[in-house]
Amino acid sequence: MIFFSDLDNTLIHSYKKASAGDICVERSDRKKLSFMTPLAYSLFREVSEQVEFVPVTTRTVEQYRRIEFPVKPKYALVCNGATLLIDGEVDSVWEKESRNMFPPVDEYITALPKMPSVVYNVRNADGYFVFAKRIAEIGSKLDFVDRERFSIHGLFEKVYIMPQELTKGVAVRRFKEWFKRNDMTIAAGDSELDIPMLQIADIALVPSGFPYCGQECPIGQNFSEFVLAYIRV
Repeated sequence: MIFFSDLDNTLIHSYKKASAGDICVERSDRKKLSFMTPLAYSLFREVSEQVEFVPVTTRTVEQYRRIEFPVKPKYALVCNGATLLIDGEVDSVWEKESRNMFPPVDEYITALPKMPSVVYNVRNADGYFVFAKRIAEIGSKLDFVDRERFSIHGLFEKVYIMPQELTKGVAVRRFKEWFKRNDMTIAAGDSELDIPMLQIADIALVPSGFPYCGQECPIGQNFSEFVLAYIRV
């Protein structure tokens, strides 16, 4: 079995949501950024011995490498799956294929910083997509984006512009074909960027009230603990 999972708000949570006793799993410049509950941390160790865990995240290589997992995954799909890491290192063959698959986002990397009344803190995700924090609802202010080739995702306080085919579902399918794996797959995620991955999994694990059908976390239960306990069983 292969367990493909989103990270932020699925297996780990930010310092803004941390409770006393939670275990820090990400730091930057001595600042504690992300945490796991003690139970999730313990369950993660058990699950890592039972299944192949492959993180699938929009995080860049740099952002992903900051995470201190209880057990380091051998594989990771970062930049929404555009980059494959093996033992923490970028796979150059996968990378070359990705550069040929997805259109460049250079014009949006240039355009977004010129919209200070709409977005700020514009970031280039290793050349694959661009994201920024949004000040308000963007609406028609991004009408200049070529919607035939690129998609716009507004998640929480951020907005993402990325190639249409750069999805976590495509990443999971590529991974299974790349390594010739036909294993049963379980996927977990909490946002619209996770839906393509959830759709192609044999079993999808989702938070309570999530707009895509799957095995739903009971109301009031911690989502990461629910996911890891489900897989351990």
